[in-house]
Amino acid sequence: IETINQANHDNLSYKNHSIDGVIIKKGVIDELDDFCRRTGENAWEFYCHKFDGVKEFFIARDSDTIRHIAWVYKKDDPNRLLILGERDALLQYGLTLPQCRGLGLAPAVQREVMRYLKEQGCKRMYSLVQSRNQSSIRSLKKGGFVQVGKVRLIKIFGFQVSKKLDVSKMS
Repeated sequence: IETINQANHDNLSYKNHSIDGVIIKKGVIDELDDFCRRTGENAWEFYCHKFDGVKEFFIARDSDTIRHIAWVYKKDDPNRLLILGERDALLQYGLTLPQCRGLGLAPAVQREVMRYLKEQGCKRMYSLVQSRNQSSIRSLKKGGFVQVGKVRLIKIFGFQVSKKLDVSKMS
């Protein structure tokens, strides 16, 4: 079971922000590749651009460490569970490095993504999280998301057989 959360991004405007020396900003692939090469970081969340072809992501970083990453999927980006409309986005595959957890980085990044997407004309932002992942659910709520539904993911022998949910038709 996956929880669908929708963000409320009224009254937000985008610009890079920082908290305690950590800059929160839209990421650049070269910056991400450099970090992974330099540190040997191999968590798959750092490679969604290679796996899915998604292009946009946000990071929380200090001078040498990307502490948190989250990917932004839009209508034409492949995703496994949702059909997005022109003004929808999916915030997916976020990861905070274990040594950086509990600092409020994920909600801060989520709010930055909301600000950015609002300026891009996005009206709805979704995120999916396993319903047993209570820490991610708390993080999404702190970031401004509210639960709007559930999706059942069904796989047989590793292949997804469940249909995608068309959120473009949700009000």
